[in-house]
Amino acid sequence: MRRGATGRLPAEEAGATSERELFGSRLRVEHGMLRHDGAAERLGFAGMARRLPRLFVQTMGLALRVDRGALLLFLGAEAAQGIASAYILLSVNAVLGAALHLGITWDTLGRLVFPLVGISTAATLVAVLKAASFGATGRLQPKIERSAGSELLRRVSRVELQAFEDPAFRAVVESAHPGTLAAGRMIQSTSAITNSAVSLVAMSGVLTALHPLLLPLLLLIVVPKGWGAVLNARRAYRSMHAQAEHVRQEQVLARLLTEHQAAPEIRVHGAGRHLLRHHEAIAAGAEAELSRLAGQAARTQVLTSAVTGVTTLLAYAALVSMQDAHRTAVAGFATALLAIRLGTAGLQRLVTGMDQLYEQSLFFGDWVEACREAERMAIPDRGEPLPQTVVTLELSGVGYTYRGRPEPAVRDVDLTIRPGEVVALVGENGSGKTTLAKVVAGLYLPQRGTVRWGGVDVTEADRFAVFDRVALLGQDFKRWPFTARSNITVSEFGKAHDAEAVARAVAYADAETFLASLPAGSETLLDRSFRGGVEVSGGQWQRIALARARFRDFDLLICDEPTSALDPASEIEAYQKIRGLADAGKSVLLITHRLASVRSADRVVVLERGRVIDTGTPDELLNRPGKFRDLYVLQASQFGSAADRMADA
Repeated sequence: MRRGATGRLPAEEAGATSERELFGSRLRVEHGMLRHDGAAERLGFAGMARRLPRLFVQTMGLALRVDRGALLLFLGAEAAQGIASAYILLSVNAVLGAALHLGITWDTLGRLVFPLVGISTAATLVAVLKAASFGATGRLQPKIERSAGSELLRRVSRVELQAFEDPAFRAVVESAHPGTLAAGRMIQSTSAITNSAVSLVAMSGVLTALHPLLLPLLLLIVVPKGWGAVLNARRAYRSMHAQAEHVRQEQVLARLLTEHQAAPEIRVHGAGRHLLRHHEAIAAGAEAELSRLAGQAARTQVLTSAVTGVTTLLAYAALVSMQDAHRTAVAGFATALLAIRLGTAGLQRLVTGMDQLYEQSLFFGDWVEACREAERMAIPDRGEPLPQTVVTLELSGVGYTYRGRPEPAVRDVDLTIRPGEVVALVGENGSGKTTLAKVVAGLYLPQRGTVRWGGVDVTEADRFAVFDRVALLGQDFKRWPFTARSNITVSEFGKAHDAEAVARAVAYADAETFLASLPAGSETLLDRSFRGGVEVSGGQWQRIALARARFRDFDLLICDEPTSALDPASEIEAYQKIRGLADAGKSVLLITHRLASVRSADRVVVLERGRVIDTGTPDELLNRPGKFRDLYVLQASQFGSAADRMADA
C-alpha cells in the first residue's frame, strides 16, 4: 500500500491532520507498557513461559479471594480429568494389544468387557468433570471482575484531588478499566492452561512410556504456532495503547455530534459537517491500524502454519520409521498416533491459553499499576480528630503552586474565618480565589504555611473529618443523572431517608413549587438520556444545588458564584438565606464577581495574583481607595446612567 512522505498511510496522515487541527497535536498515551522502553518487545515465548507460574499464582489468588469453594472445585476437576485421560489412553493401548494378540473372537471380547466398561466410565467421568470445571470458572469470572472493578473504584474515589489534575494519573486510571475485565478473563485462560497442562502431562507420560523420542517430536509440532501467537499478542497490545488517545478523540467527536447540549451550536454554526469530517478522518486512521495488524497477523500465521506442517510431517515420518524398525508394537503405534493427536491439540490449547493469559496479564498489570498509584496518592484515612464544637479556621502564610506552573496560585495568605461569619473573597479572574477555597476545604493541602481547624493542623488532621464539616455550593456543581431527591441527598447519603430533612432543604431553596411540577415530583429523573427523564433549567438546577448544600450538616459553607443562574429577585433572596446561615452560627466563605452581593458579608478579602492585598468590611473598603472600590465602581457604572434616569422619573 502506498505511503506518504511521512511514512504513514493516507488514512493515517488524514487522521493526524485532524488531530493536530482539533486537539493541537498528534497525541500519544505514555503509560502502562509504553513507559517501560520496549520491554514488551523483548519478552518472547521463553520469557512468557517464565512468567507463567507467577501469573498462575496471581490468578489463583484472585479466585481464592472471591470464591474458595469454586476454586477448589475447579482444581479438583482438572486434576481428576488428567488422571482419567491417562487411564483411558493406557486402557486403549492394553485393549488394542490384547485384541491384536488374541484375535477378534467372542472369547476375546468377553475378556475385554470390563476394560471397555472402564474406558466408557472414565470417558463419562471426563465429560462430567469438564462440566464441573466449566461451571466453577463461570462462577469465578464475574466475581473476579466485580471484585477488581470495585477495588479500583474504591481506591480511586479516595485519592487526592491533585491526582485527577495530573494527566498521567488519569491515563493510568483509564487504561486500568480494561484490566478489570482482564482479571476475570484470566481465570478462563488459566482454566484452559490447567486443563491442557494436565492433559499434556498425561499424554506425555503415555508417549514417554511408548518411546522416549515421541515427546520431543510433540513439542516440535507446537512451538512455531506458540511463537506466532505471542508475537501477535504483543503487536495487538502495543497497538491498543498507541491508539488509546486517538480512540478517545474519536469518542469525543461522536459524543459531541449526538449530545443535546452541543446540538444548537452544531446546527446554527454549521459545525456538524466539519466535526463529522474530522471524525471520519480519525476513524479511518484507526481502521488503517487495524488493517495493518490483520495483515501482520495473517503473514505470521501463514509462516507458522507452514513450519508446523513440516514439523508434523517429520514427526509422523519418525513414528513410521520406529514401527518399521519394530521399535513399537502395532497397538503402541496406534496409541502413539492417538496420543500425538491429543497431545498436539492439548499443547496448542496450552500455547493459546498462555498467549491469552499473557495478553490479559498486560492489561491486568495496568489495573495493578492504577491501584498502586491510587494507593500512593490516597488521602490518609487516619489523623488527629477535630474538636466537636464549631471551630475557628485559621490560615497562616498559606501558599500553593500548581504542578508545572512557575508562579504560585496562592502565596502568603493569612486569613481567619470564625463561626457565624461571612467572609467574601474578591478579585479578578486568576487571582487565586477558587484555589484558596479548595485549600480551606481541605481538597488541597498547603505547600507552605498552615491551615488549622480549631488549632488542629490540617496536614495532621483526619481529612475525612474535615470534609464532614464542609459543604460546597459552586457554579460548576455536579448535575447528577439521578432523581431530584437523590440530587439533594447525595451530599449526605447517611440521612437520605430523613424526609423531614429533605423537606427543610427543599423549602430553604424555595424549590417546592418547582419539584411539585415535575412528572413524578422529587422522584423524577433529571436526565433526558434515560426514558422518563426530564431536563430542567439552569436556575432550577441551582435551586437543587442550594438544597443539596443545606441538606448537609456542616460548619463551613463554601459558595463559589452560587447564584449565577438565578434571576435578580431569587439571587437577592438566596444571599439573604446564606446570610441567615451565618446568623445561625455557620461559617460562610463566599466567592463572587457580583460585588453588590458582598454587602452582607462581615469581611471582604481582596486577592490579586494569589496575595491578600486588602481586607475589611464592605463599607470600609468602599470608603477608601483600593482594588475593591475600583471594581465596585466599574460594575456600578454599567447601570449608573440608567439608574439615574429611573430615579429622575
